[in-house]
Amino acid sequence: MPKEKVDRKRLLKEPDEFISTSMRAMRWLRRNSRWVSAGAVLVVVCGVAVWGWKVYKDRQEAQAQELHTQAYSFYARAVEEAEKTASQDLMGKAVERFEAVIKQFPGTRTGWIARVYRGRANYALGKYDEAVQDFETALGWIPSGDDGTMRALALQGLGLALQAKGNWEKAASAFQSLKEAAAGSFGRMADLELARCYEKQGKTKEALVVYQSLLGLLSEPLQREMVQAQMARLSQSLKE
Repeated sequence: MPKEKVDRKRLLKEPDEFISTSMRAMRWLRRNSRWVSAGAVLVVVCGVAVWGWKVYKDRQEAQAQELHTQAYSFYARAVEEAEKTASQDLMGKAVERFEAVIKQFPGTRTGWIARVYRGRANYALGKYDEAVQDFETALGWIPSGDDGTMRALALQGLGLALQAKGNWEKAASAFQSLKEAAAGSFGRMADLELARCYEKQGKTKEALVVYQSLLGLLSEPLQREMVQAQMARLSQSLKE
C-alpha cells in the first residue's frame, strides 16, 4: 500500500505546538501577572522563613550544647570522685547546670538530653521523686535523631528510681519496656532487674523464667554462675 504523501507546504503553515503552547502561557501570565507576582513573593517569603527558622534552631542547639558540655563535666567529675561529700557537691552543681540547659533551651534535642542526665544526677543524690519526674517527662517526648540509646538510658533510670522508691510493679514495667526496646548490655541489665522486681513481688516462677532466658545470653562465666546461683536459691524456695 503506497504511503500517504506529506504536504510539506501545509505542515509549514500549521502552527508549531511548542510555540503555540508557549504563546498561550505568555498570554495567561500577562492576564494574571498580579497573581503570579504575589505567588512568587509568597514562595520567597516562605523559603526565607523556613531558612531563618532552621538557622535559629541550629544556633539554639549549638548554644545548648555548649552549656550542656559544662554541666556534663561536673557530672563526670562527680561520678569519678571517690570522696562522698565532694562527689555530692559536684553532682549538685551538675543538676543546677542541667536545669539551666532545660530552661534556656526548651524543645531542643540537647535540652532533652540534659533532662535525662539531670534525672541520673538526681538519682545519684537520692532525690528519687525528682529523678522519676525527669525520666517520665523525657520519655513523653523523644526527639528525632535518637538512635535509641538515650531512650534506653531514660528507661533504665526510671526503673532504678522506682526500685529505690519501693515501687516494684512500676519498676518491672519500665524494665520490661527497656528489654523490648534495647538489646546488648541494656537488654541483659533489664532482665536482671526485671527478675529482681519479680522476686520482690513474690513472683518466684516469673523470676525463674527471666533468669532462664537470660542464662542463654551470657557468655562470661562469672555472670552465668551468679544467675545460676540465683536460680538455685529460687528453686529451693519453691520446694520449701
